Amino acid sequence: MTGRFFLVAGFVVLAGCAAPKGKAPVESRPVGAATSSQAAPQAPAKKPAAPTSAASAAAPAPAYQEPTPTGFYRVKRGDTLIGIALEHGVDWRELAASNDISNPNIIEVGRLLRISPARPAAPAPSVAAVPVSPVGPTPADTSAPPGSQAAAVPSAGAAQVRPLEPSPPAAAPGGSAQAPAEMASAAPPPASTAAPAPAGLQWAWPANGQLITNFAEGGSKGVAIAGAPGEAIFAAENGRVIYSGSGLRGYGNLVIVKHDQDFTTAYAHNRAILVKEGQTVRRGQKIAELGMSDADRPMLHFEVRRSGKPVDPIGFLPIR
Repeated sequence: MTGRFFLVAGFVVLAGCAAPKGKAPVESRPVGAATSSQAAPQAPAKKPAAPTSAASAAAPAPAYQEPTPTGFYRVKRGDTLIGIALEHGVDWRELAASNDISNPNIIEVGRLLRISPARPAAPAPSVAAVPVSPVGPTPADTSAPPGSQAAAVPSAGAAQVRPLEPSPPAAAPGGSAQAPAEMASAAPPPASTAAPAPAGLQWAWPANGQLITNFAEGGSKGVAIAGAPGEAIFAAENGRVIYSGSGLRGYGNLVIVKHDQDFTTAYAHNRAILVKEGQTVRRGQKIAELGMSDADRPMLHFEVRRSGKPVDPIGFLPIR
């Protein structure tokens, strides 16, 4: 009896040790499910993105686009209004105004921008009415001045006389036909493929340092001139400042000067800018101080653009 009592007591003790300390769950839930007393956490609300100067990437470009008309530009992903204006040699403010852009920091991908100003259509040439003479013989026109020849209209049934054609030049003894001297001299010269030199522009070097990078098609869009920080940067020609700021990535503090209808110059990586947009500058005037903004060393990056296309500045600057 005593042994059975100790056996039962031991079994009870072991059963008590095996029972879990916590409360057993009364229902099973999938991982991450919210209980009735605790609501599921809400995702934090996203803040509206700040305006950016690049073309909006939210709207994907359509798979097919119509060809871009002449005088227009279709905005691509990553474009900026300042960059488009520089690539076409126009003032970015005029570009924004001509396209009704109120916020120049936001332009839609795929939008067509008018680059060249709209020109009124030329009136169609007026065709003068040709008087038709009645059929049959007509009296001689006595109002025509002496020596003039009036065009005669053939009467019905009259034989039409074909005008005489000039006879071909006589063959030379060698067998080849020789054209008259006056006809040979009247032949226009062949069109020249060389770009015409800019009329009325006299260029000057924009900095006094050493040339360290040359212009290269498909590579550098200008030349780089070394120097010490703070050295003077000069306007290469007379013109008007159409951009002054740091809104174009890769150029740092940038000045763009428009010289005439075709030519613009760009002065990049400045430490300080000394001119404002819309200001008129003279050749040799100090417009900035040399620096290294957006560059790995102090330098001036100088570009000459004709109708927005980069050209080699060395072809315009005087030899030194």
